[in-house]
Amino acid sequence: MARTVSRASVNPAAYDQYAWVVSDIRDSPNQMGEEELTEFRQAGYLCGGTDEEANYDAFVPAAHERLYEINFQPRQVADWIWFYKAMFTQVGVRIPFSAFQMALLNRISVSPSQLHPNSWASIRCFEMVCEYLDLPVSVDVFLFFFTLTNPTKEGKHRKGFMSFRAAQGRKIFGLFEDSYHGFKDKYFKVRPAKDRHPFWLSLEGVRLIPTYWSFGAGANSFIKVVYKNMSAVDQQIAEVLNAVFGKNTVNPHLLMGDRESGRNYILDMSASVTGLPDLFQTFLGGGDEEEDNEQPAAETSTAPPEDKTTSGPEGAVGGSGISTQTAQVEVDKAVHSSPPREVVGQGGSTSAPDDDVEVVIPTPKRKRKESSSPEGVLTVMERNFDASNFIDTQLIPGTEEYFHESSLAGQARWMYRTLLRGAVIARKAEFELSGMESLRRRLEASGKANNELKGEVETLRQQLTQSSEKLDAAEKKATTAEQKTIAAEQKLTAAEKKQKESDATIERLVEREMALEGQVGAAQKRVAEVEEEKRAVEVELSTWKAKYKDVVKQGRGAILATEEALKAQVKIIAPEFDTSAIGVRKVIHDGKVVDASMK
Repeated sequence: MARTVSRASVNPAAYDQYAWVVSDIRDSPNQMGEEELTEFRQAGYLCGGTDEEANYDAFVPAAHERLYEINFQPRQVADWIWFYKAMFTQVGVRIPFSAFQMALLNRISVSPSQLHPNSWASIRCFEMVCEYLDLPVSVDVFLFFFTLTNPTKEGKHRKGFMSFRAAQGRKIFGLFEDSYHGFKDKYFKVRPAKDRHPFWLSLEGVRLIPTYWSFGAGANSFIKVVYKNMSAVDQQIAEVLNAVFGKNTVNPHLLMGDRESGRNYILDMSASVTGLPDLFQTFLGGGDEEEDNEQPAAETSTAPPEDKTTSGPEGAVGGSGISTQTAQVEVDKAVHSSPPREVVGQGGSTSAPDDDVEVVIPTPKRKRKESSSPEGVLTVMERNFDASNFIDTQLIPGTEEYFHESSLAGQARWMYRTLLRGAVIARKAEFELSGMESLRRRLEASGKANNELKGEVETLRQQLTQSSEKLDAAEKKATTAEQKTIAAEQKLTAAEKKQKESDATIERLVEREMALEGQVGAAQKRVAEVEEEKRAVEVELSTWKAKYKDVVKQGRGAILATEEALKAQVKIIAPEFDTSAIGVRKVIHDGKVVDASMK
């Protein structure tokens, strides 16, 4: 057994890189200890106790690590893949995954640990049902019946566990658990053992499935599958599953318990719908050796005709589904042919025998069963299955060589699936035919009612004519009203246009008014300054006037004094001279001394 390592150490992120994860998962630290993980490995839950156990090591995460955390340092820390305990212990998942599981996870872009346990139960049920009914396991058929959802209450910007819910009107499985609790806090890491290659990587190192949680989980435009876009084989598989389990859904607990009980449970449900309880045993039950050599459909993958059967992630992963590789069923030791290859959509298994090897198709001996027919007549289902004679008598002319070159097991499988689909159709037809008489009576009653309705129809036709006339008048009124409405709308548009122009004009005037108010304010300020300057000038002028009066007065005094001095001098010189003619206010005019005019 591979070793169980203590605790992995990864430093917590420096910032919140997981804001998109819902709060209840962020608040769920791991409660699974080293002792519990060791018991888990010893019980063989991881790989089913097979030799694969030695290929993988399991780790208990560090205390700060959570189920959704991603390895952002792959060069320093070895990559791992997350798993939670419940998907192995309660649902029965094992690694390495089947080719169908790998293809489905790749298609929906969801890591195994981000898928809810109920969804893993749906995947397991689908694989087991297809195996027990010997139907190819197809991703397209599964996604036709199921829709991937993100059932969180914290909005579309948060992601939690992704879930598959039944598509509307196409529910074939019940819930594994109505309310699932106690699985979120027990999880662990898995890495490949030294020098071992993990199933989730290709040989080139490319991831075949997501190994870490992602906000983009389920964001794939190819997840939604509609019936008309499915292949013909997938459509037939979907019809069979819907007919068998559409009205009576599968109970996962009854199916996923004991393998033999689960197989009988599915076959009984199929028989209750098709009416063919021994269909599988009649056409495929060749004995214990044949059943032991048959490989389950859910655990195989598609391979080219020249390749050997392979399993695991290296099997083909297609966009439209996974077809199963049916193991060679040795009906008789005398059958010499190459291993058959089942091809989805080709009507069964075909083989390519070597050119130099003779193909011998024997008639297997089978015990005749008692007839269930009331007349004692054996039906095709109840006869001994003489494959070679049946094929020779029922073949379309010209196709013998193709069937003679095919293995008996492949032909038996093709006929089994064809009759299973035919039985479903016939079962539906029985119900329809049983109601024909009732339909005939209803048709007669409908004929009578039809005659009575003819008169009502004529009356209604007349009323319809009157209503048409009233409708025409109403349409005319409506047209007139519409024209008036258009005219009113045009006027309203013109008024709105004028209103906009008026608003623009008012806006410009307001701006101009504000500018003028600014200019007036500046002018008023300038006037105040001028008034102040005027008052200063007036004060200065008054001062100058006072000085001027003093100067004038002093000048007049000086003139008069000069005049008196002059007169005194004249008196001395010429005492008899009349000095009255001498004065500062005297002027000579026309040779005479006269007084100057005073202005």
